[in-house]
Amino acid sequence: MSQYKISVIIPAYHFVNSLKNVLRGLEKQKEFIEEIIVVDSSTNEEISDLIIKNLLFPSLEIVYVKVDKAFPGEARNIGAKKAKGNWLAFLDSKTVPGRNWLEDSVKHIALNDLDVSFGVTRYEAQTNFQKLLQAATFGKIGHETTPGSIIKKELFFHSNTFIEGVRTADDLFWRQNIKFKKYKWQTPPSYSLTYSELPDKYLEILKRYFIYSWHTSRVNVQSNMKDLYLGIVLILSSLVVPRWNSLVGWEESVLYIPNVTKVYLLVVLFIFIVNLILRRIFPNESNENSFLWFSLKLIVFMALIGFSYKWNAVVAGWIEDSPLYFPHITKIYLSSVFLIAVLIRGVYMPLKRDVDLNFLLPTRWFLIGLIGVGLDLAKAPGYAFGAVISPFIKKSK
Repeated sequence: MSQYKISVIIPAYHFVNSLKNVLRGLEKQKEFIEEIIVVDSSTNEEISDLIIKNLLFPSLEIVYVKVDKAFPGEARNIGAKKAKGNWLAFLDSKTVPGRNWLEDSVKHIALNDLDVSFGVTRYEAQTNFQKLLQAATFGKIGHETTPGSIIKKELFFHSNTFIEGVRTADDLFWRQNIKFKKYKWQTPPSYSLTYSELPDKYLEILKRYFIYSWHTSRVNVQSNMKDLYLGIVLILSSLVVPRWNSLVGWEESVLYIPNVTKVYLLVVLFIFIVNLILRRIFPNESNENSFLWFSLKLIVFMALIGFSYKWNAVVAGWIEDSPLYFPHITKIYLSSVFLIAVLIRGVYMPLKRDVDLNFLLPTRWFLIGLIGVGLDLAKAPGYAFGAVISPFIKKSK
């Protein structure tokens, strides 16, 4: 295995104690490491003091690079340019490698003659809220991640660097770009890294998801997810827009919009046509049919909403004694949709991600479902915007 000279690159921004845990994990497998390159964009001196003095990890060869400001993708590119090894391995300052991460990765690469091996991370929880959040998001399975990934250096610099200028989603785009090409890549079947710093406050994670979704909107990743969120936004707006003028007080209000429903329908039609045309002009193999399928589902769902809204008028003729009359049918329908969403986010998805059923019952599933639905709503504006602008943004190289 001597031909594998690995430079480990770690972007860092504060969180010095978390970085210490990462370096402790690397200390246990130092025989596989050519060097560790820490690219620090912190506004204080804690990490520089840790690395330059190097009192805690004297056995590790650590190269310290100070930059004024760099998003994670930019920091990885900077570290790669400094690397001496012929292989690059990526971590971050909060993802701790397991004891055999590099050994197992090198064996996996050699056995399968790979160009790239992606990382697999499991997200751990300690507090009660973190356990609920873990169930609502990552579950107890490993997830493919850029931290833990290893790539040939020559291949990395052959149009496979990280995109710059974005706070998040650069790692998703990087993995998508690798897979789009004809390289030999694999994702190991089991996790070899852990992330143990999930937020412990709901407002904090809502804010994080909201901000990250807007950054993700500028990157051509998760196109199907963005289409889904655009659909959710359109569905919710379709419930509000027809009632807008009555809600604001008709002509007496400064918020009154003449012909608001017609304007709304024209905007939706315009979004659909523009996306359809641009996706034909600038096709993307990974989501060639996603918008068409999404649109069909959206139309069916909106038709059901309209059908439930008009049911009592058309079918029952507003006759309350009619067996076909359903009081509050629209509210019942929307409540049912909400309950289904909570069940999916609180039961189906956690079980799919190996969360124990005993943990969900008897009542935690409802809290987990509410957390999940709240996170979905926080991501909706950014992802919907991303679906609209996706034909204009950079595709895989």
